Amino acid sequence: MQKNGIVAFAFGQPWYVLPNLRILESAQKRSVQMQAPIFTQLDIGIDESDFCVTFATQKKTDGPPPTLRIAREAVQWAIKNGITQLWVICARPHWWRCKRDLRFAIREAKMKGRIKARTPVEIMDSERRQWFTLKSTQPRTRSFREWEKRESILRRMPMILYKAVAS
Repeated sequence: MQKNGIVAFAFGQPWYVLPNLRILESAQKRSVQMQAPIFTQLDIGIDESDFCVTFATQKKTDGPPPTLRIAREAVQWAIKNGITQLWVICARPHWWRCKRDLRFAIREAKMKGRIKARTPVEIMDSERRQWFTLKSTQPRTRSFREWEKRESILRRMPMILYKAVAS
């Protein structure tokens, strides 16, 4: 029997920018529908008194944690809690990397075949430009152009190098 868990990746900072509020809403909706716990970042302002939520390790001085670090922590959280199916909630432009990093973390933990990564449809429904906002304190999430500058490098980067940069 599958046990569901939700992994919600932030997109920009602070927690109240529209992309993070959309991710928050989607994660909460899925959590209620599936009766599933949530693993996320501090920038997804889920109320711990209303939901079963675990937050990724984040030091105030570090800035936002890398996607791969969050994915690795999420897989360890899933193992610890007996979760076999992780639902990825993220911004559409961030989707490919969230899913790739989560799948990599699953293989790295030798849990391939025991933990599956899934993507809910509502994240893919919206247009990419709707995810960017000038209110974000992260320059890369303010515009698609800024995002793509960084992402095009990360897409081409071999995983061995990416692991070193993202760890």
